[in-house]
Amino acid sequence: MAKSLFVRIWYGSWLSAFPIVILSISACQSGQESQASQPTETKIAGTPIQALIQTQAPEAAIPTDSPSPTGTGEQTDETIPATEIPPTPTTPPQPTNTPTPPPEPTFYVVQSGDTLIGIAEQFGVTLEALVIANGYTSADELPLIVGSQLQIPTCEAHQVLPGNTIAGIAQLCGFSMDELVTINIERLAPLGSLDSVPIGFILYFSRDTETVEGVDCSTQPPREQVIEYQPGLGEGLFCLSQKYGVSTESIIQGNIERLSSGDPYGSVSLLIPPAEGALYVVTIDDVSRGVKIGDIAEWYEVEPEAVTDWNGNPVNDPLNEGQQLYIFEANLAFGLFQSQPTEEEAE
Repeated sequence: MAKSLFVRIWYGSWLSAFPIVILSISACQSGQESQASQPTETKIAGTPIQALIQTQAPEAAIPTDSPSPTGTGEQTDETIPATEIPPTPTTPPQPTNTPTPPPEPTFYVVQSGDTLIGIAEQFGVTLEALVIANGYTSADELPLIVGSQLQIPTCEAHQVLPGNTIAGIAQLCGFSMDELVTINIERLAPLGSLDSVPIGFILYFSRDTETVEGVDCSTQPPREQVIEYQPGLGEGLFCLSQKYGVSTESIIQGNIERLSSGDPYGSVSLLIPPAEGALYVVTIDDVSRGVKIGDIAEWYEVEPEAVTDWNGNPVNDPLNEGQQLYIFEANLAFGLFQSQPTEEEAE
């Protein structure tokens, strides 16, 4: 059929049919090129392979002998640029935050010919501050031995030495005792008492700390229940101690977990006992070991009648897990109550 059509065109008016042949061939070639120019989408792991190509594809030109899009037969040299594939975005490396190490106390090794006043002038501190920082009350008491170490007072870090007091250390930098304790409360709380700060313990100063004026630490009316109180700005442990008539040790031992949780002081509420004493919550170990009220009373060196619940009501054996106990006038020297393991647990 195709052959007879060709013969008919050849033997007819071939001059008039010649453009038809050219157009047919050109259209065929254009269709083949258009079909060949369309990329086949190949996927690797669900991603078009075009997305993996980083270089720009070459431009494809329309053949010069092909008709214009309008069908007028005029040639054109316009080119159609291939779509440029954007580079695959890369995630910039994230900076790593290296924690700043805490400051270290400053020490000086005494040299031959040194004097206390000379050392003080060398480091720009007063003689009085140098004496207090090393646990003495006067320069006459402080021995100056070649090869020994003297702690130089700074407002960054201080190592507790024999003879040091928290109040004295705080005064070295113009801090109140309350401010210095508040700054270090997370590390002081597990000690259970400010009277048991061990030698070598390091206290830190914060340059951002400022004294809050006009803090109300006036004494509050007496009560019989344990309360939960949210400290306000500037209400440190010593302020709360004065306000509620209990020692700082009572507040610390009743809030060890809260104070050592890492949350800034003042961001969490504190439990305040109604009077001097201890707060304790019965644990599952206490129950499994058969702990009785008498055991807790003996630990705190009080009579069993001194053990009540947080509302001031008497309690009876057996004790239940989670039971909240208040021990009136408890001896806090031994810390929180710790039940003794049974013989089976010990083995």
